[in-house]
Amino acid sequence: MRRLPLLLALPALLHARRLIVITPHGDDFAIYAGGAIAKMIAAGDEAYLVRVTNDEKHSSGVSTEETRVRTVQETETAAKILGFREVIHLNYKDGEMQSASETELRARLSVLFRTLRPDALMTCDPWTRYDDNFDHEKVGHAVEDAAWTSGNDKFHPELQRAGLQPFAVPERWYWSAGQRYVNRTIDITATLAKKKEALGALSTALGFRPRRMRGADRTVEEFHHTAGSGIQSPYVEWYKQQRSSGTAWAAPLGAAKLAKPGPGQGKTLAVIQPHADDFSGFAGGSILQFIEAGYTAYIINVSNDEKDYHGLGLTTGQTIDRNAAELRELARKAGIKEVLNLNLKNDEMESFPHTELRGRIILALRTLKPDVIFAYDPWSLYERNPDHVLTARVAAEAAWAAGNEHFNREHFSLGLKPHTVRERYYFPRGPSDINRFVDISAQFDRKLAMIQGHTTMMRSTVNKLRDQLAIKGLRMPQLEKEGDRFYLTMSERFERERAERLGKEYGVKLAEHFHYESEE
Repeated sequence: MRRLPLLLALPALLHARRLIVITPHGDDFAIYAGGAIAKMIAAGDEAYLVRVTNDEKHSSGVSTEETRVRTVQETETAAKILGFREVIHLNYKDGEMQSASETELRARLSVLFRTLRPDALMTCDPWTRYDDNFDHEKVGHAVEDAAWTSGNDKFHPELQRAGLQPFAVPERWYWSAGQRYVNRTIDITATLAKKKEALGALSTALGFRPRRMRGADRTVEEFHHTAGSGIQSPYVEWYKQQRSSGTAWAAPLGAAKLAKPGPGQGKTLAVIQPHADDFSGFAGGSILQFIEAGYTAYIINVSNDEKDYHGLGLTTGQTIDRNAAELRELARKAGIKEVLNLNLKNDEMESFPHTELRGRIILALRTLKPDVIFAYDPWSLYERNPDHVLTARVAAEAAWAAGNEHFNREHFSLGLKPHTVRERYYFPRGPSDINRFVDISAQFDRKLAMIQGHTTMMRSTVNKLRDQLAIKGLRMPQLEKEGDRFYLTMSERFERERAERLGKEYGVKLAEHFHYESEE
């Protein structure tokens, strides 16, 4: 990646201003921006900290009630060390921002912006990728929306009646725990000691997930900076930046590593998927390889697959039964121990509460205790299916939240204990940051048999294809000849071509690929 402008003379660029820092949790601002904030304050900025959640789950071995008390005190101590004038606590429930009203949060932030009239704000990047705490994303989006809607007199006219005139925040700085487009790098050598002192005050919050502290000794902090209206197409700029430097979505081209499961005796894997046929097409060969290495495998199927019966003359109930039976049978043949069905309505999952679905996945993870999960990549671009997106996001968050004793404490009355999934393999349909591939040459035929075992879904797909062709006045002779059994030809050709294409990219015959993450 090309070198970014290094801001060595912040005082010259950032004259005395009023700065509002909005942090989802009491430790985020110090971890990702503590040095830059201290530098801005030293240059004359008047700074205010807005802490959005109550951090009740940011601890280990401490009750939620005591955690709330401790983290308030620790956040205020850290803020004082960095030089903040005031800390404002909004007290939303930690880890449950996805169920909070974004318009309500935006309105509360608009009150603050119109009251304090800041020259700049700082918060987490709403467009970040591979950050599995979705409180960050939710807060980032609300802040970005409020930054401009607070300047629009059509939003919240009641505030004008109270004497709060419209005010749009002109300048924004975004930090990130994951991948993002960076266009500003700030040298914090002079304030690194103060940042470390502030981090030292946050002992309760920082003790429960130590990997967040990676890079705490770095003498620079990175941001996406924007001024004026709009975010100026960060992904367009990011794409240009990475294309010019020979990288693709933050991973150097050709940098994906070969993944091989080690000895799996006594180890477990879980597939978390929205629909019965998802895992076999994108990760079937890899999962078979893990099973061959000794892993015990489970499938958590989230939807009821009720809508895959096009042209088959089935009722909804018959469709659910057939798809479930076919999944159980192909799983049995593959050596998968059990299929757990959560039975949410197919293609209507977005109306199901994020936190409730996450709780059900956490219950499954604490019960099965998997060392590895396979799921859709929550950050893959251009994913059209909302079931895929929701399931992937919930799986990513549940993988670490299941190990936190403050999430779903009712599980412990069942004798369950916290369990953190150490390894995650995310399979994509669109552009993704690929860093692992698996050579599935030896498993491909069995993978194909699994795919073709979804007979109802495959026949439904063929019928949809036939009808779509007919609408356009087109015919496919081979499809007409083979009828709905054309799915055998179609799946063999499509899956082999895809595996060969990926294999060629990674230097093997047939491959699957993933974004891999680990708690190690």
